[in-house]
Amino acid sequence: MQLTISEFPLSHFQGLIPLLLRCFPEFWKERLALGRYSFPYDLTLFTGSIGDRMVACVGVHEYPVKINDQDLRLGGLCDVGVDPDFRGQGLAHQLQDFAIEYCRKKKYCAMPLYTDKPGVYFSRGWQLYESSREGEMSARRFPPQNTFSLTDACIDFKRDFDKMEEAFSPQLLRAYEMTSIYFDGRKFPGKCIRSEKTWNELFADPKHHWHLDRHAYFLYREERLLEAYSRKSYRAVTKYLPAQGGHDDNKVMIKILNRKVAEKSGLLENIASGKLIFPAADVF
Repeated sequence: MQLTISEFPLSHFQGLIPLLLRCFPEFWKERLALGRYSFPYDLTLFTGSIGDRMVACVGVHEYPVKINDQDLRLGGLCDVGVDPDFRGQGLAHQLQDFAIEYCRKKKYCAMPLYTDKPGVYFSRGWQLYESSREGEMSARRFPPQNTFSLTDACIDFKRDFDKMEEAFSPQLLRAYEMTSIYFDGRKFPGKCIRSEKTWNELFADPKHHWHLDRHAYFLYREERLLEAYSRKSYRAVTKYLPAQGGHDDNKVMIKILNRKVAEKSGLLENIASGKLIFPAADVF
């Protein structure tokens, strides 16, 4: 069965909702209940149709990372979905092949993805990424959860923080402090550079709570510690890595598209040594 795949205009998001609810019911029921009629990150989305019926989708998220102080562009594979009535017919492989070719044309050297079904991807050349556990800091050594929420904060990276500090609310000051800590730690290999949209979604999620000290922040989702960052490289918190895949049974996988660029940039070396940092909120 052959799909007809074309780019989907996100301005027509309402027309996509029935497919998303069939492919990813738990995620989208909760998200739509919160009034969020968009994806939680910027992406280019494609849909697959059979005749006049939309039955599948796949997204690619531009994934900028730092490797050895160099900027590198990857293509994060995301939102690979097939209508339950059409599964088991090879459509997921067609979606992958399309996305791989799209990323090659965009000159991405590699594609990370984040999945609880790794078996779907092995045949198309993805490999599991197992991060190094050496020196990892146990979650039980982190501060107690005397946390706060930031559901009223909405940051704007274009504002001049230093000049407008007195006009900002305590919520917004905390939000800027945490984004500052995050960006100060860009030297961590493989770290995605989050967009303003992603930050604001993290702050707006009622299940997210934060702990902030002088040089580090900690992000909890309900009772679980998701990530922690420090702007000071000597702080042990920089060694914290979430459980592989971040939560549930999800795994990080990587496909190399341009081995020459991946080797020259140091990406292959970092993959082999398990030194890349892929926090749950950054991996697709």
